[in-house]
Order: sequence, then structure tokens, then C-alpha cells
Amino acid sequence: MIKFEQKPCTFDGVSADVQDYFIQFEAVSLWNNWNFSEMALQLVINLREEARTILRLLTPTQLQSYDFLKSLLLQRFNPKERIACYKFQLNSCLILSDESVFDFGHRFKLLCHRAYPDNFQSMQTYFIDLFIGKLEKEMGKFVHFKHPATFDDAIFLATEFESFNLTVEPVECEIKESEENCDFSCLKSGFDQIVKVLKKLVYRKFKVKTCFNCSVVGHIRANCPNKVCKSVNSVHVVEPEKPISTSGDKNVKKSCKVVNKVQSLFSSDLQCCLTDYLISSMDEFSCLKDKPVKVFI
Repeated sequence: MIKFEQKPCTFDGVSADVQDYFIQFEAVSLWNNWNFSEMALQLVINLREEARTILRLLTPTQLQSYDFLKSLLLQRFNPKERIACYKFQLNSCLILSDESVFDFGHRFKLLCHRAYPDNFQSMQTYFIDLFIGKLEKEMGKFVHFKHPATFDDAIFLATEFESFNLTVEPVECEIKESEENCDFSCLKSGFDQIVKVLKKLVYRKFKVKTCFNCSVVGHIRANCPNKVCKSVNSVHVVEPEKPISTSGDKNVKKSCKVVNKVQSLFSSDLQCCLTDYLISSMDEFSCLKDKPVKVFI
């Protein structure tokens, strides 16, 4: 099999982590079968910008020593004093508002490796507990009771819980909104029907009656007490009207009791609409009932 030589990436000290760069650089060196002297020269060739400034004070012998160049770059761009900073970031690290659990998990894992580079594998149980503490309450319970063995298992379980919630929560919200809208529409339509029925009852039961025979309010022509008129000196006098019974007032009181029972089933806003209507109807009826009796001579 023909193997083509691969060119390593450049390193400027800013765009990539120095440890990640050396992992890739050594893999390329192994593919190209470079010895340590060739690896040192290739490393010097691929340094850029800030990383290249370390070369000005080196001797030719040091420029050909790969181990010396590697330790120098690690000391410059990843000093041991930075581990304390990584440990502080590990305790204060939180998931961002627009960040998925999967991305946060891998970012947290990388931070754990930087804070404890020599003990990462032996401290995975501690890192898992720390990761669970950063999650939401329900998600943390789900991951904890699944007992993940590795940090990757914990990330997988958290991602699974997040994916399930993303597919279920919008459906539940739509169902709740539709149920509330249905309840309110049913309540409104039922109240409208009750108002219509009560309006019809008020108009039918308590409509003001006027007699076509004597023009007296309170009875109709068939029940008119003044059908026979007495003649006195050629003057027609209408006999006085009998007092109107108070059965109408009793019916009004009974209807008001029914209306009050119906009103108690609804809110105060709905009661105001029905009460105003009934008061206006009763005022109109009382005004018409109190009109004076006309006498025609």
C-alpha cells in the first residue's frame, strides 16, 4: 500500500490547545515515520505568531531536541499554575441558556481533564457526581438513579432525558391550552343560552297588557270588567276598574329567586350583566303599571 506523507497543522498558541496539538502532531509523525530529530525540525517549521517567539533564544542543539521543544511549549501555553484556574472554573461552570446538555457535558469533561490531567480516569466517579449537580433537578435524579459507570454514560443519559422532554412538553402545553379554551367556550355558550331563555320568560310573563275596550292597563278585552256601560243623562260613564291583583308581583319575585340561583353558578362579571338586564326590565314594568286610568266621557 502506498502511503502519502501528511503535513501537520500549524500552531500559533491561540487557536488550539497545546496538548491537543501535540496529540495530533505525534500522530502525523508516526504516520510519516519521522525520528525525533525530524519531529523537532517539523515542529519548528509549523510554529506561527506567538508560539514562534520562543525560538529566538534557543541554540541549534535545542532546536533539534523534540522533548525540549515540547516541554518549552507546554510550559509557555499550559503552565502548571493554570491548573488552579481550571479547578476554580470546574466548580463555577454552569450550563448556558442556549446550550444543549450534550455540548455542556463534553465542555465539562474537557475542563475536568484540564483540572486533573494525571488523575482523570481514577476520579470519574467524582466528576459524574459533580456533573449531576450541575443539571436540572428532575434530570439529575434521572441520571443519578441510572447509576452511570463512566462520564460518557452520564452525558448519554442526560441527553436522552433532554430529548424526551423536548418531544413531550410542547404537546402537553397544546393539550392544556385547548382544554382551557374548550372550558371557557362551553361556559360562555351555556350562559348565553340561559340569558336568552330568561329574556323570553320576562317578555312573555310580564308583558304589559292594555284593554282594547276601555284602554285600561292590566287586563285584556276578554277579561274587561267594563263591558256594560250605564247611561246617565245621555252621558256614557265607564265603571271604575277593579283593583289589579298582585299575582304579577308574586310571579316577578319567584322569577327573581330563580335568577339569583342561576347567578350563583357564575362569576361576578357574568352576574352584573344579568342583574342589570333584569333591573331594567322590572323598572319598565313598574312604570307602565303606575300609569293613571283614563276615563272617556
